[in-house]
Amino acid sequence: MTIQADLSDGYAPGGAPGAGAPTPGPADPPPTHPLYARLDPRPLPPRPVRAPRRVPRRTQRRSPVPAPPPRLTPTALRRVLAGGAVLVVGLWLVQAEPSMRLDALFATLAHLSGLLAGSGILVMLLLMARVPAVEHGVGADRLARRHALGGRHVLTLCLAHTGSP
Repeated sequence: MTIQADLSDGYAPGGAPGAGAPTPGPADPPPTHPLYARLDPRPLPPRPVRAPRRVPRRTQRRSPVPAPPPRLTPTALRRVLAGGAVLVVGLWLVQAEPSMRLDALFATLAHLSGLLAGSGILVMLLLMARVPAVEHGVGADRLARRHALGGRHVLTLCLAHTGSP
């Protein structure tokens, strides 16, 4: 069984000219696809090159150097949190009524533990709020550890607040 190649276009399957194909001369254009036959064969003119626009020297502006983002150091964060706790205790002391009765003492301590627990919950929210100044200054891993430790203290204060008569 033999297979015959169709050589009607003048080229063999390997890309070489077939036996009956005319030999292309130097003036013959290479064979093209029929869709490209409609295109204009003339080359495109070169694009004009524009000179870069020069801005006069006195109106040139330098881009401002961005200021570094604000950062809160761990020491500053500790001071702010301690200051908040001192402020809560100070406000409690201003309104506390001195009494020698034991139940009044427990009630005022329950009030103080409730105030500290409430401010502690706000601090826990601040620690996990991903405030850029706090997170970049202290670090997300430290904030997560302080949040976990503070959560235990806040829970203890909540229990002390509800456990008092």
